[in-house]
Amino acid sequence: MPVENLYLQVIKKPEEGSEPGSMFDGSNQLFSKSYELQEGNDLNVSIDIRTAVLEGIALWADGTPAANIQINMQGRVDTNGDGSSIDWFGRSVKTDSRGRVSLSNARIGTYDLEVEEGPDQGVLRNVVVEPGGGATNLRLQLLATSTVSGRVDL
Repeated sequence: MPVENLYLQVIKKPEEGSEPGSMFDGSNQLFSKSYELQEGNDLNVSIDIRTAVLEGIALWADGTPAANIQINMQGRVDTNGDGSSIDWFGRSVKTDSRGRVSLSNARIGTYDLEVEEGPDQGVLRNVVVEPGGGATNLRLQLLATSTVSGRVDL
C-alpha cells in the first residue's frame, strides 16, 4: 500500500534579474520524476542530470547577423536522464549583438528552432543535443516570405 506519491523536480536557479516566475515556468527544469513511497521502505533516489550546450548564429537573408531577435525552441527532452520519460520542452532565447545564441544548460533531446521576425522566417528542425557534445555551430538562415493574394474566377 503506497504511503505517498512523490514528485521530485530539480530546477536550475534563475540568473540575477530574470523574471520572478521564470524559476517555475519549465525553462529551468533539469530533472523530474514521480515516485511511489511504500510503507516501511526506504526510497533511494539517483539523479542523473545531463545537459549540454546548444549554440549557433542567426543570419538575415543577406548573410548579416540577426542581432537581438528571439528564437523559439521546442523539443522532446529526456526529463529524468534514462530515456524512460520523454517530455515536451519550450524556451525562447535572444541572439546577442552579433546574432549569436547560446544555451549552456540545454537538456538532452531533439529540438526545433524557429524565428519569425517581421516578414522574415527561419527554421531548423530535429537539432539533436547529446550528452557531452551538445549542438554547436548551428546556422539559422532567415528568409524573406511573401504573401500572394488575388482572386480566382472559375
